[in-house]
Amino acid sequence: MFKEQLEQQQPVVYHTLKNALENDKLAHAYMFSGPSGTPKKQTAYLLAQSLVCNEKGFACETCDTCQRVLHNEYADMIYIDGTTTSIKKDDIIKLQEAFNKTGLEEKGKKIYILDHAENATPDALNSLLKFLEEPVQDVFAILTVEQLDRLLPTIQSRCQNIPLRKANVSTCYEYCMKENIDPL
Repeated sequence: MFKEQLEQQQPVVYHTLKNALENDKLAHAYMFSGPSGTPKKQTAYLLAQSLVCNEKGFACETCDTCQRVLHNEYADMIYIDGTTTSIKKDDIIKLQEAFNKTGLEEKGKKIYILDHAENATPDALNSLLKFLEEPVQDVFAILTVEQLDRLLPTIQSRCQNIPLRKANVSTCYEYCMKENIDPL
């Protein structure tokens, strides 16, 4: 389970999210930032699962709903990948149009994940900013970012930034040994 790995490797991130989920004190937009190699995308998916899973607090990660979120098959979740191509204004407009419609899932929560949000065009970032400035109830934004300086400060200020830190050498070594991976 990823949540156990998150608790061990990123305890501050784990407890921040756990408290928000258990106390129903969720922000409308989260930004997971950190260097390459930190589990930003996995954390984004765990949060998305936790928003719609029937478990209180963190998601169970195994139910049908959690698996559909993980495989981008959840009807009220949109994943936009900025890892290989830039995120365009049209992508953000399509996202806004999709979320103006009635939700299809039972929970009624709509989620979008922008992976590598810093790879969005300036027009896309401006469109995103308008979307973030006027949050709609039960719509959650989750951004992953490696280079915060490439993101508009106004976007950063509208998101709860949760920084992830690089794992230290001993943590990497322990993980390799646990997973039966040769650490060299």
